[in-house]
Amino acid sequence: IYTPRFVVTRFYTKTLYDPLPVESQLEYFLSDHINAEIVTKTIESKQDAVDYLTWTLMYRRLLKNPNYYQMHGSTNVHLSDHLSDLVERTVTSLSDSRCIAVTDDLELSPMNLGMIAAFYYIRYTTIELFACSVTATSKLKALLDILAASSEFDTLSVRFGEDRVLEKLAKHLLWPVAPPYTAIHVKVHVLLQIHFSRQHDRLSPYLKQDLNAILQTCGRLLHALVDVISSNGWLKPALATMDLSQMVTQGVGLNASPLLQIPHFTPSVVDSIKAHNSTCDNDQDVIDTPLDLLSVDDSVRTKLLTFSPSKMADIAAFCNSYPDVSIEIQVDNPDDIAAGDVVSVQIKIDREGGDDDDEAKDDWGVVISKHNPVEKVENWWVVIGDPATNTLLSIKRIPVQKQASLSVDFAAPSGAAGTYNYTVYLICDSYMGADLENELTIHVHEGRDTDDDKDE
Repeated sequence: IYTPRFVVTRFYTKTLYDPLPVESQLEYFLSDHINAEIVTKTIESKQDAVDYLTWTLMYRRLLKNPNYYQMHGSTNVHLSDHLSDLVERTVTSLSDSRCIAVTDDLELSPMNLGMIAAFYYIRYTTIELFACSVTATSKLKALLDILAASSEFDTLSVRFGEDRVLEKLAKHLLWPVAPPYTAIHVKVHVLLQIHFSRQHDRLSPYLKQDLNAILQTCGRLLHALVDVISSNGWLKPALATMDLSQMVTQGVGLNASPLLQIPHFTPSVVDSIKAHNSTCDNDQDVIDTPLDLLSVDDSVRTKLLTFSPSKMADIAAFCNSYPDVSIEIQVDNPDDIAAGDVVSVQIKIDREGGDDDDEAKDDWGVVISKHNPVEKVENWWVVIGDPATNTLLSIKRIPVQKQASLSVDFAAPSGAAGTYNYTVYLICDSYMGADLENELTIHVHEGRDTDDDKDE
């Protein structure tokens, strides 16, 4: 006779000591795994992809539970056909999204979009969305729409009744958001605009949690979006995406004062500083950026900032970490540039502030942002472009350093000889108001004679 106590004891004993059948979910994310392995050259053919699958949990479970994986039988023939069909469908989807190239119907090689997806660890569907949606004339709002539609946010959900909450929040936004408010991308768009306008108090604890999850993903998505745009040679959308990166990091609007990045600064504090600026007779007392707070007279600073000592310490820490950069530009062989030549530009960047040993500290370059819970390190983009033609000639991204030297190359115009004016941009991905622009002028001579021209 089995007593209730015996049954309960046996149930928990079986639960604790018997293994549970854990099934693989690899099939739903296989395209991203295969793409990453193709980029690293681990997989170079379809047969390599099949061999790769034989080392996975999914392969072990296929014959154990074929119905779960929609396999038509449990023999080795069925297993081989299932794996071949799975690889074929995966390769086709990656090829259609221009992440990989298939040669001779068997060999696999990575393409630019696939390498970007693997480098930033994002879904191949997101990269395909970026490549298909961005145009040479994309503005900031369109880029925000594209960012919000990323596949990485599909794990979020719109809870019961949240659509009505999002509809009410949308009435307080700068840019209108089209319904339906039950869509994930609409929710992401609304929450990001709430973040930019710093209306976090309007959010429930669950929505704040969702916003934090969104912010944790936005950094690498925006870096990938910049790479996709720069691959097409479009300058203005790339610069707009960099502005969007600053907005996401600091939680400020596009045209907001850089002073709003400072902890405990509110629009009313900024308005009082603007009123002070309008009455200044001395330009040295004008405060437009966090760096100006450090250089202004102590009496002026004390008069304007009536914060507690602890808040003043936060303000001082931010201003001391705010980047103060300078840039030197030199063109290699400026008098010997012919049409179509590769122009090498030597760039030296100096970041002032702090002690000489600060760079060795663990928190060196860590961005201070009171409205973004994600810890990130300051990065910089160096861009050479022609704003008149919306052409991006070259781009590099570097981490924060006290001193950095790099060479940026681009192709000289292959058309008529003459003088060409470009712009060198130094743009931070984390702070607003710290960017620099310098003019770059090159003199291009007639193209060099080729061997065929000499023979003639």
